Amino acid sequence: MNKLLEKYTKLKIAELCKVQRNMKRFRKMPNNYYNRKSSIQSEGAGPGTSILTVLCIVFAVLKLVGTIDWSWWWITSPMWGQVVLLVVLLLIKIIMKAGGK
Repeated sequence: MNKLLEKYTKLKIAELCKVQRNMKRFRKMPNNYYNRKSSIQSEGAGPGTSILTVLCIVFAVLKLVGTIDWSWWWITSPMWGQVVLLVVLLLIKIIMKAGGK
């Protein structure tokens, strides 16, 4: 039992040393490292929660609470609906480009 406790203590000390090394590395990072914006964010099209994502979450909560009795396909339709809309728009663009030649 004493050997197990000693081994456990050594492991915990090793973990704490690793955490301390990571914290020292973190402190050395420049201040603007975490505040910089990616090129996507600076153009105004950064990541965020779309209305369709919120709608999907609302539908899921209503389904889990029992307020609505829809299929899970309809609950998640706002998520895969975005993909379908993108594919349709790309097809339209390809067709219009091919028709212009």
